[in-house]
Amino acid sequence: MDSPPTLEVHDGGPAPLYRQDYAEYAGPYRNLGQGEGPVRWVGMGEISEGATWFRPRIPSLEKLDLSGDVLLVLSPREARYLWNVKRQAVLVVADSPQTLRRGAVLSARDPTATLFGTGRQVGWEAPTLWISEALADRLLAPTGRTVADLRAMEAGLGPDEVITLDTGGEAAVAVEGTLHERVPARHVIGHLPGRSTDLNDRMIVVLAQYDGVGTGPDGTLYPGATDNASGVAAMLELVRSWEEANYQPYRSFLFVAYVGEATQHGQEPGSPLKVADFLKAKHGFSTSFDLEAVVFLRGLGGQGDALLISSGGSLRLAELFGKAARQMHTPICRAGEALDIGAFFTGRSFWAGGEEAPNLGLSWAGYGATSHQPTDTVDAVSAEALERAGQSISLALMVMGRELNY
Repeated sequence: MDSPPTLEVHDGGPAPLYRQDYAEYAGPYRNLGQGEGPVRWVGMGEISEGATWFRPRIPSLEKLDLSGDVLLVLSPREARYLWNVKRQAVLVVADSPQTLRRGAVLSARDPTATLFGTGRQVGWEAPTLWISEALADRLLAPTGRTVADLRAMEAGLGPDEVITLDTGGEAAVAVEGTLHERVPARHVIGHLPGRSTDLNDRMIVVLAQYDGVGTGPDGTLYPGATDNASGVAAMLELVRSWEEANYQPYRSFLFVAYVGEATQHGQEPGSPLKVADFLKAKHGFSTSFDLEAVVFLRGLGGQGDALLISSGGSLRLAELFGKAARQMHTPICRAGEALDIGAFFTGRSFWAGGEEAPNLGLSWAGYGATSHQPTDTVDAVSAEALERAGQSISLALMVMGRELNY
């Protein structure tokens, strides 16, 4: 973004405040531009997934003429289905005030496309913002309803049912930014070859994201110490300590500090990470190795009291890392699938694809309290949590690298 986004509500009330009443919304596609018009709520029942290529869509929604409206939705679930709906702007109700304080880098992916052979455009770009529930209630005031009322109405909708409500108010939204193309995004990859002729073709991949928000459009710095400098630090120390101890794995390891989320040709926010692509870094890797497991490290220096193990359905990996943590006297917490989905990426989990290899996410409880916020400085990192998490993860990975069955 070139400048902070703006939101005007034409009801004679006070001007909404950036980071208090609204903030930028980082979805899977670019959402720049300006829009103005009447605010209309759009509610949706449970959706039977349909898609054009890989993009979710609701044909009944696309038949509505919402081109002149600023659309209000209650969560990202509804927002993801609006990509093929022509609209002025979108306002997404945030689940907590903390969401409005988080910095974000907007996606550079173009939401528009032309259907081959028809010349027909699908997908429309429109500015999108998070807004607080209090501001949403203010927009709904002319209807006599609240966000709570709309949630109840939406819960009562049938499958694929769509409902709209004219709020009687008007708003203007602007999100200005510049698309940066051909920006270098370099992953840092280390290969530790296995020493067994029977197991060295099995690859264990350990990943940690090392880029972050940086500086926001208003000049605010987002240091990213816990999320995710702590994850990268743990990975580097793990490798250093193995070398010092002369640890010789039988299986092969690939350590990846990756970047590029939200760039035009990089990782799409909220989508599964294509781990197999990292095997293309060296000629012959993709044909020489089979993925044994994928381990993600994030926020390992949190201020909570336990190591969070998010297994994405892989009970064997969860038990292994849990046992290693107990041996190192590290308290653990098993994260359920609901937490998995939001813990590492907004929207969908990194193991949503699930076709490459068993996946495991590791973080330390409490890291989300400062994630993508100006307060995520080195002072927010718990050295004790980072050490205990690192010791437990190191032990589990060493077992994976050497044991025939784990």
